[in-house]
Amino acid sequence: MEKPSILGDSNGHHFWDGELPFYQRKDIKTAYIQLQTALSNIRSRIDIEFGKKEWKLIDPAHESFSYCKDRSKEGEEDTGMQGAIYGVEKENYERILHIVKEELQPYGFTKIIDVSDVDLYGTNIHNVKDGGYVGITLNKSKSSFAMSYTTGCRPSSGSKGGGESSGEGGRSSASNGAS
Repeated sequence: MEKPSILGDSNGHHFWDGELPFYQRKDIKTAYIQLQTALSNIRSRIDIEFGKKEWKLIDPAHESFSYCKDRSKEGEEDTGMQGAIYGVEKENYERILHIVKEELQPYGFTKIIDVSDVDLYGTNIHNVKDGGYVGITLNKSKSSFAMSYTTGCRPSSGSKGGGESSGEGGRSSASNGAS
């Protein structure tokens, strides 16, 4: 596992936005549906393997996303919570991480970044090409586990911007699906 690196560059491109040219990335709706499917499967598999849990903090499904700008390209992104549970023993973190990686891998989320510290186990699983990541954490002392995601800036039906080689422009975004 790698440790986190720089958050972005001075041109408004963040590491979670993806390396592919903007219009070659999967669009926002596809990314959203794929993440919702994978994260739902993860919750189900955790319930099967560790016993039925009372999942909290699952953002409701929605069809609108936040404006974003990756360099000179305008698109949309989404960020959300996809569940929190209590009573997860820290000894189970590696098994849960394995489940998360298996469910995300088909959608291009393969780069593992360890963000653990003294109080929690934490991992971000990135989609380097298309952008986005899923973050999971397990508080070591409270036995609480949580999952969240961001899609990174993606093309949408209303995307616009300059040529692919342009490095100009800034970034502006809201969070959690507000448009």
